[in-house]
Amino acid sequence: MTDVDVLIIGGGAMGLSTAWQLARRGRRVRLLEQFQPGHHMGASHGATRNFNTSYTQPDLVAMLHESRSLWNELELDSGRQILDLVGLVNHGPGAASPDAHAAISAGGEAAELLSTKDAGERWPGIRFDTEVLHLPRAGRVRAADALTSMAELAAASGAELSWGKRAVSVIEEADRVVVEAHSWGEAPEHRGHARETITAKVVVSAVNAWTRTLLGGSVELPRMRVTQEAPVHFREFNGYIDWPSFNHLPALGRAGYEGWLSPVYGMLTPGEGIKAGWHGVGPVVDPDARDFLPVRAQLDAIIQYARDWLPGVDAESAEPISCTYTTTDDARFVIDRVGRIVVLAGFAGEGFKFVPSIGRLGADLAENGPGAAPELFSLSRPRSIAGEPLR
Repeated sequence: MTDVDVLIIGGGAMGLSTAWQLARRGRRVRLLEQFQPGHHMGASHGATRNFNTSYTQPDLVAMLHESRSLWNELELDSGRQILDLVGLVNHGPGAASPDAHAAISAGGEAAELLSTKDAGERWPGIRFDTEVLHLPRAGRVRAADALTSMAELAAASGAELSWGKRAVSVIEEADRVVVEAHSWGEAPEHRGHARETITAKVVVSAVNAWTRTLLGGSVELPRMRVTQEAPVHFREFNGYIDWPSFNHLPALGRAGYEGWLSPVYGMLTPGEGIKAGWHGVGPVVDPDARDFLPVRAQLDAIIQYARDWLPGVDAESAEPISCTYTTTDDARFVIDRVGRIVVLAGFAGEGFKFVPSIGRLGADLAENGPGAAPELFSLSRPRSIAGEPLR
């Protein structure tokens, strides 16, 4: 006899989404999260994320459409607005080609090409030097509200959410998985007490940056690089009310793109300003030993970016924030099951838009076994799988 049908380890976006899906299916679910709700130690915190619809790979397009539908369902069930469809603009060399427009449109997404002049007049807070691809049904996800809503709905459907509990070992037996958990918290003096052993038919690991720490002895994992990223919020000037989310691609050797570290992403975070950041350029870190400080050269570079490209913000007002990316070598997610262990990991600052679909896949894997998720995300996929990068 097991304590629960499914034990979910990790109470960030992916774990809570899986708990929400499984609990409303009537499964006995418990979730362990080492920190308290709303903590800033991982990758799921913060008020907003981009909801970018510029995907063309069929599995990702299907997940995007499903996620939009499930985000809307979460809004109805929770009474909170989760999606702000304020639009998203892709710009920079190659970002707004007719081929990209045609491919995105073929996947069922609304898209339009705008001239530099038309885009600049519509969104004066951003400077454009190329044609712009505008996605009117994109925008941003209210991330913090999404986490709260999924936690409340999972609990209302019977899931037990245990905060301040860190799983320290996962041992698969013939007919169950045995997990040892300790009390935990952000302060070291609060750790390691009140030990507990929990048994489950299936375990879902949704700890992302801590995946190798938790499962390294139980599951053969791909290499995953954990980095500390430091996007910033800039104060917006009065008068620039209409802010779309945005992605800006660089061009080596092109005037105006000197000193770039990677593509730039950004969005309005209501009440906090315009969020902007380099994508995946931070230093490798141990998630249990972070300093939460920006790399000075990277901070200086994003401030210079704002001076050059965001006339609607005060570039000198930069307020850095800190989060982690967990990235596989091929930049693809891991969504798979081995034995009685489901692994959700490698979301690299890309996954939040897909959260409801990933939770559904996690629930299907827990209930139905391996093969319930696309091969694209398999633990055993060839590392040479090619395709568009996730954004």
